[in-house]
Amino acid sequence: MGEESEAYRVTLPFTSRKSHKLNVPLELPGAAISESGSDYLATLVVKANRAENALAVARSILADILGVLAVRGVAFIEIHDARRLVGLVDPVPITEGPIPPFDSVGGGITEMGAEFFDATGEKRRARRVVNFNADLTLTRGNLDKERQWLDARPTWPNEVRRAVALIHAAEVSSDPGVAFVLAYSAMEVLAAPSDVLLPTKIPDESERREFLDRIRATLKEHPGLGDKDVDRLINSVSATHVEGPIPRFSAAFESAGIEIASTELEWVRVQRGNFVHPGRFDGSPVASSRRDTFRRKVATLLEARLDRLQPVDASK
Repeated sequence: MGEESEAYRVTLPFTSRKSHKLNVPLELPGAAISESGSDYLATLVVKANRAENALAVARSILADILGVLAVRGVAFIEIHDARRLVGLVDPVPITEGPIPPFDSVGGGITEMGAEFFDATGEKRRARRVVNFNADLTLTRGNLDKERQWLDARPTWPNEVRRAVALIHAAEVSSDPGVAFVLAYSAMEVLAAPSDVLLPTKIPDESERREFLDRIRATLKEHPGLGDKDVDRLINSVSATHVEGPIPRFSAAFESAGIEIASTELEWVRVQRGNFVHPGRFDGSPVASSRRDTFRRKVATLLEARLDRLQPVDASK
């Protein structure tokens, strides 16, 4: 496995924004296009050293394809759902030695999560790629973990309860920027941020106010958050902490066995600032994939926190 590049097959769904149609099946340089209901699927084979990088490369190619189509007024846009899949073209099973970790797309998976998903290690030895969107869709019939977490609900600490509400708000948001900032806010809650704020805030430029209004509207729709919760979270987003978040974030992820480089966390921090405050925002497919990965890792951290909570004994 290592850092050696291998061939991955990536499937990406996309759809028309203006009722345009493609004559499919269609072969274009870099991708094969097929029909999927009222949408389309682009199938690409790319070389990469892991699934997340393969997804980023494939999304970049698809972005160029859709961009070329748009030059002559044909509008299509990538969509994110369970049809987005990444897998090795010709995986070489690992039959001996320790069970390898999962290669995954859309988030990290803890050792406990890997054991839950693949108790025998068969999937990991076969080098199955975990696609979080698709795999979670296919396994929603098994809600044992959710039952365990809900049994412990009376004992949820405040930071877990707030993080659950934020992650839910992020998942249902149709605005990727709002979803990313809400996930970042959930991470701040889980990493126990300092309450000391700089005495002055960055001026309220109209672009930032508009973005904060979208976040506020998303939060207000959530029944688990009261007005005071919304105001506190908006203030947290729009203020600047004296203490840098990177050491706290690193410690929180490390405590759950989730690997993420401090350089990646610094990149995420800058992205969050560029979303909320006027600045240079990286809107490329690669950057979008990195932000999605961060969101899934925050959710994985929350899973680890929920796993540690003990269910309430109803007989007492």
